[in-house]
Amino acid sequence: MNRFLAAIALACAVPIAHAQHRLEIVAYPVTKHADSVTGTFKVRKSADGIESIGTGGACLVADLRASGIGGQGCTADSDCSGDTHFPGSYGYCLRPARSDEAKACWIRPGSQVTHCHLSPTTPVPLDRMQRLPVVAARPLPDGKPVRWMVLACLNGGAGACKDPGRTDVMKSPGRARTIP
Repeated sequence: MNRFLAAIALACAVPIAHAQHRLEIVAYPVTKHADSVTGTFKVRKSADGIESIGTGGACLVADLRASGIGGQGCTADSDCSGDTHFPGSYGYCLRPARSDEAKACWIRPGSQVTHCHLSPTTPVPLDRMQRLPVVAARPLPDGKPVRWMVLACLNGGAGACKDPGRTDVMKSPGRARTIP
């Protein structure tokens, strides 16, 4: 009996290795609901993807240039780390999908808890649409239009999406949508 209990304890203590597959993450355009926005993303198998167990997630990010925040030209996220006006926010150097515009600083105008759907250790179910939180369509009181998009990231290795220097990631910016 003691060997049986020891085997169960060992099985519970040793993490199960998830098989890696060639996967991709796809960000879809934001959707508007009354005075709010949300977005979706999906992880799926793809020969063009990266080796991954399927962890990662996505966040809602905004182009707030009309309000004088972010929007400057950039080459890396570190160029976008200035004043973002929101507690827990983060700046990303991005170009929307299917766009030839120059990269600019896009802001996640809130924390990961309020603006993201993340699964850093548990694989995201394949081929199932994942929904992001619903947030205010206009994060600033100035009433100016805001461009929104979903930024999705797939980890190739543990924690890769958190580290701007890692190359074992797949980032997928969605198409931008202006919310008047």
